[in-house]
Amino acid sequence: MLRMKKKTLYSILGIAVLSVLFYGLNYFLIKPQSIKKQMKLVAVNLNKKCPIIIDHIAILDSVGTITHKNFIYYQTLYTLKKQDINQDSVNLYIRPKLIKKIKKNPNYKAFRNNKIIIDYVFYDKNGLFVNKLSFTPEMYGK
Repeated sequence: MLRMKKKTLYSILGIAVLSVLFYGLNYFLIKPQSIKKQMKLVAVNLNKKCPIIIDHIAILDSVGTITHKNFIYYQTLYTLKKQDINQDSVNLYIRPKLIKKIKKNPNYKAFRNNKIIIDYVFYDKNGLFVNKLSFTPEMYGK
């Protein structure tokens, strides 16, 4: 009888340990993959709609992902040439606007919740690289 109780106790304990292990593996291994899959799905769907005119100077050419923690927007400043763009102005005016947009816009909620690094890569109207602005979770955090 005592052996039966010990066996039952070990079985219950074994099931509990396996449950915790399964949950831990699921949380730490599968969750990042699902975030990566979700980001790739967003990229694929958004790329189907590109190019998208953002405003009077920018077109969203495409988006992409590098890892499960990095999302990139590729934009062309279609009315500007690289030599006409002041890099100090980009950092002074565009960077704060983008941070504000990331903090406030509900479209970025999933990125904020999952601490995704958001990059914006800009090209001029001739396709020349202009600038890359990177926003880490520490920069746009709650």
